[in-house]
Amino acid sequence: MNKLVLSLALALAIAAGLLGGVKGAAETAKRTSPLLANINTRLMPGVLSTWTLRPSMPGDGGYIVEVTPLQHPRPMGGNYVQYAVVRPEYDGEQWNDVLRVQLPDGSEALTVNIRVYETSRLPLTAEFETVLEPGVWHGQWLNPASETHGYAVEVTPLDPGTAGDRLDRIHVQPEMPWGEWGDILRLQADCAEPMRVLVQVYETNSLPVVVDMNTVLQPGDWPGFYIQPAKTRAGYIVEVTPLDLGDGVAEKIVVQPEYDGRTWNDVLRIETWPDRQPWEVNIRVYEIKP
Repeated sequence: MNKLVLSLALALAIAAGLLGGVKGAAETAKRTSPLLANINTRLMPGVLSTWTLRPSMPGDGGYIVEVTPLQHPRPMGGNYVQYAVVRPEYDGEQWNDVLRVQLPDGSEALTVNIRVYETSRLPLTAEFETVLEPGVWHGQWLNPASETHGYAVEVTPLDPGTAGDRLDRIHVQPEMPWGEWGDILRLQADCAEPMRVLVQVYETNSLPVVVDMNTVLQPGDWPGFYIQPAKTRAGYIVEVTPLDLGDGVAEKIVVQPEYDGRTWNDVLRIETWPDRQPWEVNIRVYEIKP
């Protein structure tokens, strides 16, 4: 099984007053729905836009990010949102959950709506403390992959860091370490010193399933699977379950809005290692809504 929480940013030049207003609205939303932030902004190609959501605190939940384009580009296919995540970062004084989003170089500037959902209302399936070494791709067994689980992961640093420290990667993927497929949580920190963290893993079985299909992933391919129109208000968590004893690895899993020349669609893309065999899997996509 595999998830990705996919999960999205205002430019650094945003006025402090606007940031404060949005943050206050986000805290109000948290009390009544999973919708934490609802932002309209304009993204520039190649620019990593950034927005500090709130201080990193245990129990606030993981994050699912939805980006909805509000305009059509020139009539050509291939436009997409390249990067949209929330990660804890240390600003020199405290750890904050920071939202970042980016369009690829060479694309058009794009006006978008960004919605961020938090998952604290979902059931916890795992909770533990660990120490992340700088740059190490840490792994932790969660459940047998044969069980039906998607995952949203919250990682909270427990000690002060150095300015610029951040959690770089959060990924759950199916692996076969002991002759059985398991859901393995992978974490990587970009930090100056070892980072002590609390990890809380939420499972998604209570969420609606919008895609449930079997397919064969070809090594090194980057196939796209249509989910629904991007204008549909929903964020997504992806679960990948191996159906054979092959040696595939889902190196990258994203859900992103893509333009097909007529409309924007939410598209799931999965990339496997190029030096492996074809890999039969089941794919389930869960959605979360306000």
